[in-house]
Amino acid sequence: MASRVVRIEGDAPYADLPPGARRRRGRPEPGRTPRSRFVILSAEGQPRQVVLLVQLALVVAAGALCADLALRLLAMRLEAPAAGTAAAVAAPTARPVATAREGYQPLVARNLFGAEVREAVAPKAAAPAATAGAAAAPTPPKSARELGLTLQGTVAGPPSLAFAIIRHGAKQELYRVGDEVSPGVTLAEVRPAEVVLARGSERLLLTMEEAKPGAPGRRGRVRSVPRRTPAAANAAAGIRQVAPNSYLLDRETVTQSLKNLSNMMRDIRVVPSFDAARRPNGYRVASIRYGSLLDKLGLKRGDVIQAINGLPISDPDRAYQAYQQLKDESSIQIDVLRNSRPITLTYEIQ
Repeated sequence: MASRVVRIEGDAPYADLPPGARRRRGRPEPGRTPRSRFVILSAEGQPRQVVLLVQLALVVAAGALCADLALRLLAMRLEAPAAGTAAAVAAPTARPVATAREGYQPLVARNLFGAEVREAVAPKAAAPAATAGAAAAPTPPKSARELGLTLQGTVAGPPSLAFAIIRHGAKQELYRVGDEVSPGVTLAEVRPAEVVLARGSERLLLTMEEAKPGAPGRRGRVRSVPRRTPAAANAAAGIRQVAPNSYLLDRETVTQSLKNLSNMMRDIRVVPSFDAARRPNGYRVASIRYGSLLDKLGLKRGDVIQAINGLPISDPDRAYQAYQQLKDESSIQIDVLRNSRPITLTYEIQ
């Protein structure tokens, strides 16, 4: 809307201005009496104040129209999911599930746009998934007692260092993972106090017998409690300590201990040990039963047995070889790493 400036000559009062004109503010030059005035008229000859009021009213009306349009669009966007949710309801008796939009509950309760909102129905796919997971669980191995095998002892660890001592009739041997225990049966896994045998695709579980005869079962973890069998008590009676790390043993004690290897293995649990370079350096005593024969022989939890009579036992074959030599020895020296310090346990057999 264009405006024009009108010059009023003379000293006519402000009231004599033409309709729609206003006086331009300004200061007269010093020493002069103003002879003329300038006024601003709109193109239509209306006062400028009226034009500004009209423009302001138009702006307010446009803002109200935009706000109303925005609210209508927002209402349409919110009503669409509500309709989709209502269509997804399977049955009116189904239980509603909790939603992750609890923070919007005040807005939903107010229902600004009058939309009809219903709760979603909980999905029913959880039960089939649980059933499928239960069906996928591995089948536990069967018992291997029908094979006529007796597990004498185990040393669990990496397959290259783990081994098991198994008796088949009068024959007792050391087996490593992958060895054939009997025709068609191989050693698949070595665990503490039990082994898993493989016969084709079938898995068989062989466990150590309990200390009491006629009570088969599985042996739990060796615990450091004062629990001794009569045989262990008799064997401990044949041990006498004559000096620090030096012991005197009765020959009958050694013979009975080596003969009942399974009883002795229940009193101790050993695992492979490695040095700082991750090289095998013996077998570590993980636990030992308090008051047992091996406890009386001076072995302690945490000891790393590195050699027997100078023969390193860094692998299962050497360990079993050293065990076999103990039957005919009159003196036994066991090299042990205790608290990172090497010591030697000496046993004289009479």
